[in-house]
Amino acid sequence: MHAVIVPQKHKKHKLERRSEIDLVNAWRVAGRSIDSPEVHESQALLRVRDRAILRIVNRSKAATSRQLSELVRAHPRKIQERTLLLWRSGYLERTTLPPAHRGGSPLAYRLSTAARLRLGYRDRRTAGTNELQHRLDTTAAVSALARPYHTSLYPMQAWLTESMARRELSHGVEPDSVVVLQHPAGSAVLCLEVDEGTQHLPTIRHKLLACRGALSQCRGWQLLFVAPSEARVAWLRRQARAMAELRGWEPGCRARRSPPARLGSPRSPAPRGR
Repeated sequence: MHAVIVPQKHKKHKLERRSEIDLVNAWRVAGRSIDSPEVHESQALLRVRDRAILRIVNRSKAATSRQLSELVRAHPRKIQERTLLLWRSGYLERTTLPPAHRGGSPLAYRLSTAARLRLGYRDRRTAGTNELQHRLDTTAAVSALARPYHTSLYPMQAWLTESMARRELSHGVEPDSVVVLQHPAGSAVLCLEVDEGTQHLPTIRHKLLACRGALSQCRGWQLLFVAPSEARVAWLRRQARAMAELRGWEPGCRARRSPPARLGSPRSPAPRGR
């Protein structure tokens, strides 16, 4: 069993002061009424791709249009058209994220309250700024793993979000996501832990011990840490190697220099040696 620690290329960008204040409120003012005539006039609105978009946004809690493009396997322009229509119809709320390290400011989407009621989703919790960023980072990691890799056009075979994955593992393990990968060279089940660099040592140790207990009986399952920097990766490795309880369980032997994309970055993870 191997625990793989993967860094993100760029340090977590702090939200601008204005964005910290307005980000959550922006969702509420940007939405449209789901009872508008536009919704009822178009009975064919919720086509298969639209349902896929809404289901992914509901499960992940938030996603950018580029992430949806990679997960739904559609051209970014087509996804922008569909998300725009769903937003205008009141199914989605959206807000502009702070500028990334390059390029423009992407839009992030989530289901509107009216859409949850209409579609029968019971979870009405509203994520704050920090939780929203964590959700987007998790979706970015999953999107990177879903991209074609060499001869495998569809490496990701299944994806369990946090709410779905918590029912699959024991020992109190609640990964941010569980991803099933299939490649000609082999297959694996990855438990994703997206680290924002804010958790202290006791929490990290508890997660590692819980994961070892839960994954020790799961053949082909691996723990995948996504960290915000190389320094954070090195710190995680040192702490894992210092734990006597983890002896005999490889704490992390491989890292990826290019990260799971951050807020729409088009780069794919590139393997790095030991």
